[in-house]
Amino acid sequence: MTYKELKRNGKSAKGKMHLLKYLNGETTTIRGAALAKCYECMNMYADGKVDCGIKDCPLYPFMPFRKGAKQVMRKMSEEQKKKASLNLHKKTDPNTVVSHNNA
Repeated sequence: MTYKELKRNGKSAKGKMHLLKYLNGETTTIRGAALAKCYECMNMYADGKVDCGIKDCPLYPFMPFRKGAKQVMRKMSEEQKKKASLNLHKKTDPNTVVSHNNA
């Protein structure tokens, strides 16, 4: 299905917007990518917004219409947030030399 077909004919459901963004060459979040894949896998929810029931799928915990407890986001402490921010800045700083050891 092309971008135009999906935009015109795709059922409104969680994941449609993320799939459209992907098809349009835009970036999305990891969560958005999971929702887009569920949307695509469930044939645009043509049979309704229901649980796919594919418990072996690695994306099943993120399936928007699954039954049971929803996926809980991990909470980070302020210290963990600061550490992650510092690590991110180290990786994006063009003056930082990164060495890769294959030991």
